[in-house]
Amino acid sequence: MAAIAPQPVQIRCQNCQTPFTVPVWSFIDVGAQPELKGAFIAGQINMAACPSCGMGGMLATPFAYHDPGRQSLFVLIPQELNLTQDDAERFVG
Repeated sequence: MAAIAPQPVQIRCQNCQTPFTVPVWSFIDVGAQPELKGAFIAGQINMAACPSCGMGGMLATPFAYHDPGRQSLFVLIPQELNLTQDDAERFVG
């Protein structure tokens, strides 16, 4: 499978209101991008830190992770999104 790049998304710091852009991953295939496995395990995927005040945390965004070496695929859909069952199923495909 071909590598999929993150999408640049502009967000606003909830602390100081500074707008900034962060890379947001919706899908990672560590078979195609093995260098991302360590970042994922370390909790560094879809994290944001304000360049102005340093506040940040994990972004509430749907995310799929595939590790063909372990024959595993999982999907994270944060509860904060309040997606309907139909919307969640559409994301999973």
